[in-house]
Parts: sequence; structure tokens; C-alpha cells
Amino acid sequence: MKPTFIFAIIATCLKSFSQVAYTESFDGTTFVPTGWSNLLVSGSNTWTRITAGTFPTQTPHSGVGEAQFNSFSVSGGVRALISPVINYSNRGTAATTVSFWMYRDNGYNTTADKIDVYMNTTASLTGANLLGTVNRAIGLAPVVASNGWYQYTYTVPASYTTATNYFILKATSAFGNNIFVDDVSWTAYPPASIDMMVSGLISPGNFDCFSSNQSVSIQIKNNGSVAINFATNPVTITSTVNVAASTTGALSSISISPYTVNSGSLAVGASTNIVVTTSLNMSTNGTYTFNAKTTTTGDVLTSNDAMASASVIVSKVNTLPFDADFSILPTPDFLTQQISGTGVWSVITTGNLANPTLSPVLNSSNGFAYFNSYSFSSGTVANLITPIFNFSSSAAPVIDLWVSQDMGWTGYNDKLDILVSTNGGLTWSTSLFTIQRYNTAYSTPGWKQFSIPLTAYAGMPCVRIAIKGTSAFGNNLAIDYLKVYDATSILPIKLIDFAGSKLNETQNLLIWNTAEEVNTKLFELEYSSDGINFSKIHSENAKNELTGNSYAFVDTLEDEMPIVYYRLVSVDLDNSKEVFKTISIERDYISKYNATLFPNPSSSSTYLDINSNTTEDVTIEVVDLKGQLINSEIQNLKEGNNKIELMAENKSNYKGIYFVRISKVKDNSIISILKMILI
Repeated sequence: MKPTFIFAIIATCLKSFSQVAYTESFDGTTFVPTGWSNLLVSGSNTWTRITAGTFPTQTPHSGVGEAQFNSFSVSGGVRALISPVINYSNRGTAATTVSFWMYRDNGYNTTADKIDVYMNTTASLTGANLLGTVNRAIGLAPVVASNGWYQYTYTVPASYTTATNYFILKATSAFGNNIFVDDVSWTAYPPASIDMMVSGLISPGNFDCFSSNQSVSIQIKNNGSVAINFATNPVTITSTVNVAASTTGALSSISISPYTVNSGSLAVGASTNIVVTTSLNMSTNGTYTFNAKTTTTGDVLTSNDAMASASVIVSKVNTLPFDADFSILPTPDFLTQQISGTGVWSVITTGNLANPTLSPVLNSSNGFAYFNSYSFSSGTVANLITPIFNFSSSAAPVIDLWVSQDMGWTGYNDKLDILVSTNGGLTWSTSLFTIQRYNTAYSTPGWKQFSIPLTAYAGMPCVRIAIKGTSAFGNNLAIDYLKVYDATSILPIKLIDFAGSKLNETQNLLIWNTAEEVNTKLFELEYSSDGINFSKIHSENAKNELTGNSYAFVDTLEDEMPIVYYRLVSVDLDNSKEVFKTISIERDYISKYNATLFPNPSSSSTYLDINSNTTEDVTIEVVDLKGQLINSEIQNLKEGNNKIELMAENKSNYKGIYFVRISKVKDNSIISILKMILI
């Protein structure tokens, strides 16, 4: 795009001279452009900016604008279009030129509408040097064969070596057709200037193995007009790194010692990569944001000294198993990479896949990753890339994933390929395994589980896995519940849900469902009346089926309680245990003691009204539905009726259903349990 007010500048180097090329194409809507002048010499003609010409009909040489001198409507006028100041102070003996494009036509072919080309050291025609003349009519000098645009170039006399010079186009009307000019260009030779800048971060990038002694490379560029000798003009690079931890989001900052480049040289416009440290600790997962700036004596433009911030995601898994059910967006520690075409992987956190219609593997509250090969044009390819896995202690690593299968769009071979990288993702293996979307066994769309051995990569500390999606413009490709594990280790179960409900006056129903079970020995159910102290009430052998199973148990209660708690425990073949979430079941309960709460529900103060036959100390505890203790206090009950305000100091911080448990201090026996509702 050509400039309007600011000239396009190209910095180059010619022998020992610094030079800057300028072009004005009159594309900007403001006329005259910044720095130019429109000098009336005689008559009423003027230079204007237009987007299409008449008399003759024509269009700009380039872009959307051009300059026009009105010689069709006004006779005898003269007006000069004068360039901005041109600096030749560092020209020396270099040859230089000025040029412009002019439209020539055969209308009024003997009428001498013309442009005289001048150079001067002032923005006027007084004392100006005539460089040449171009007539509008193609039959006049310089003669050309046909209508059209022609470029005219003139050598600037060697005497022009000061800082103030001007290129002048003087137009004269002979009452013929209009004169059109476009793409005026020249080269300036300003004084040599020093301008060093940071182009950006070279390494590390997102595709790296990362370590506690990471090298950091910064690219610097000579943006000035003179070569830099670092021995006489050293450049100091100051770098900082801000880190956001991936698990907590906690922010920290790492300073890198300033690095000074004091040897070698850098040509005008050239760049070089500088290793500023070899000992940055990048062993912790998180987002590392890099900043760097240059400092050098005599730098004429400090606004470009600092680079734009660059972020690098460090994601490494040191302990297996690892699994991803794509229930959050974006999925932690995964990257996407476009290989060809336009279209990358996406994540749906809730709802179903379309084309084909398919719900997530586990349940509707989870998500999945998908490659939109239904919409992406054929040949679109993109990678979904896992975090880095440390297989140093893994003898038989395996990747499992569920892949959507269907029979839609016969002959459209959308597919997935499993690739592996051992250098952080810089290069990839050939396909280890190919999974086709189209499968005649799935007339109803469904999920199929695939297991791909990665034994060849056992013992390696830096392994990434890519799921490469290739579109053939058929149906979508989707994956769900991806896991990486060591086949020689025990695999945990995948629990879908664990829930309970009141069955009748004395029984509770408990159910749990699994997505898969491998090397699972049994399940244990544990019971608690307070959500803190649990005891086992039931054991049941696991069915050990890859597709998972459903289980149920009815617990018959011995004591009447307002709320009871349960938790599920899985026991593997090596007797290792995993404890799952605690659930609670609320039951109808009538206190056997003369104790009440009022008002209840309450949005302000709540009081305990309790009658005692003797003077004694009691503990009053408030717990939530999960059994967590919210408040505890010891009160002295007097003989007779007692009125006690509960949670007087911090009740306003809580809303919902809670239980008030009253017990004797001397033997911890429970006097009463009451339900309290705070609104």
C-alpha cells in the first residue's frame, strides 16, 4: 500500500554512503502531501489530486491516486509542484536521480502543454536548474508512439550536496488536454545515523524441550544508516522474563544479566542473533513472557529499542498416567499447529458434536476436541500437540484415545495420524498409526478406543505426540478422553459419577459408574456421620471391563441422623488405593431433645432455644452439607431455658443449608442436631 503523508522509506547501503529512497504516489486523500507545496506562477490553473482522469480518460499509474494539472479548461496558466526538502549532505560523489511517471496522449497533438523539471536549493523557481522538459502530446518531444504512462528520470547535478534541496515540476497550460503525474521518486543522502533495535525472540520457542539451563537467543538489527562496529560502539541487551505458573497462575519475574556485544560489526539493515544467557531455568510449567531492549551510545530512535513481548508455554509431564477429557477450554498444555490450508483443532466443552451427531465419551458435562473436516476444504491439515512427556522412567509408554467413527460421506477419507517428536516439536516422525473416520461398523455414529504403543520412545526425556488431522471434506473428526500411561504400571479407573439418594425411612441408595477398569481389584464404600471420620461399610469386586460398568448398594441405617456422608474408594491389584469425592444425603430428622432454632430460615440473627435440666457445658458446632466445620463454640447451659445467638460475628459470610450439632463437653455425646437455613 502506498503512503499518503508518510513516505515509504527503504534504507540501503551504497559503498560508504547512506541513502534513503522515497516515493510519493498521491494515494492519500490530503493534497498536497505533507512537505510538498503547490506554487502559483501565473494564471488560475492548479495541481489537484484525482482518482480517475478525464480529457483524456485515464487511471493512475499505480494505487488509487494521481496528481492532475488542469490545462484542458484554463489557458496559459503556470503552477509548480514542489517536493519536500531532500537532504544530500552525505551524498559525497555519489550519482543520484529524480524521476516521475507522466501520462502522454494524442489529443490536441500539436498543443504544447508541458512539464519543466527543475532542481533548486530553495522551494522556488528563482535560480533553479532546468533538468529537462516533457510535453503532454505524444507528437511533441520526447516523441512516443502511443497513449500511456512513461517514466522520465533525470540526474541530479553533482553540485547539490547540501541538506536543503527541492525537485520541482513546473506545469504550463497551452489549452490542450490535462496533464497527469504519478509515482514521483528520489533518493536522499542524510547524515549517518545509529539506530539499533531488538527484532524479537529467536529461542526458546513453544516447540522446545526446555531445561533448567535453557539458552535464550535475541535477534538485534542495525536499523540505522551506518555500519556498527561493536568494538567502538558496543550494544547492551537487557532482558527480563515474567512467569505465570500453570497450576496456580502465580506470577514471578526472572532477571537476566545484561549482555554487551563488544566485538564484530553489523552492516546497515543486517540482523544477528545473540545468546544472552545459557542458564535460564525453564523446568517449571507455566507461561514465560520475554522482553528485551538495546542500549547504545548515539541511538537516534529509542522508540524501537524494545521488542514486542513474546510468550512461550512450558508444559511437561513428568509423572504418568496423564489424561485429558477436554472438559475445559483451552485444554491445558495442548498446542495447535497449522500444516496446510486454513483450519485448526477446536474444543467443545459442553454439548454434542455435529456432523456426525455424537455426545462425549464420558458424559454430557465433559467435552472433546474436534477437527472440522466437515467444513475445512480437502487437504487442510493441522496438528493437535500434547505437552512434553518425560519417559525417562517409563518402560512401555502407550497413548490411548477415543475417536469418532461414522459412515457419512462414503469415499471421503478424513483421517488422523499419530506422530511423535523427540525435540519438542521441531521435527516429527512419520505416522505411527493411521485412524480413518469412515467405518462401516458404525452405521450409527459412535466412539472407538485406540491404543498405540510408544515403546520405541521408552527412556526418552522429551517426547511430544501430535494427532494430525487431515480433511477430505467429509464429516468431522473428534477425539475424547486421551491418556498416556506406562503399560507396566497399574492403570487407575475412570469414574464417571458417584451419587446417592434416600430410598426410604431407613435406607440410602448409592450408585457409581465407571468409564473403564483396568487392573482394578475392588471398590469400598465408607460411611460417616460427621463427614470427617469414615468407616468401611461395604466391599465389592471390580468387574474389570474396558468399557466400564455400573454398581449399586443399599445402606441400611442403624441410627436416625439428619445427614450422612459416603465416599468411594478403589483398590488396585497391587492394593494401592484411590479415594474419590465425598457425597452427603440429607434425611428427615426429629430431635429427641427440646431444642429449636428461630427464626429459621434467617437472613439476620439465628438463636438456639434449648432447655436443660442441669447446669453443664456444651459444644455447639455448625457444619455444611459436606461435613466441613464452619464454626465451633463452647457454651454454659443454665438449668432451665437458654437462648444463645449462633455465629454472632461471621454468620453474614454464609448462605445455604447447615447443621447445628450440640454435644456434651464431658463425654462428647450428642444432645441434638438441627437444620439451619441461612438466606
